[in-house]
Amino acid sequence: DRDKVFLDKPLSIGLINLDGTSPDIYLPGVIGEIEPGKVTIGMRVQAVWRASDQGKGEVTDIEYFRSC
Repeated sequence: DRDKVFLDKPLSIGLINLDGTSPDIYLPGVIGEIEPGKVTIGMRVQAVWRASDQGKGEVTDIEYFRSC
């Protein structure tokens, strides 16, 4: 079916609260470089950015977040 997307491996999605922002504001993002079962609420993550020659200088340049 054309509306279905099949992934090679599980994908973890999180709601990220960026340092210095209101605790009520979250940015949805992919959590990478970690097994899905090891993702926890409150874990600290850092952004992994696209290469500078591919980015636009926007928040959409974040490829994913990884544990730090």
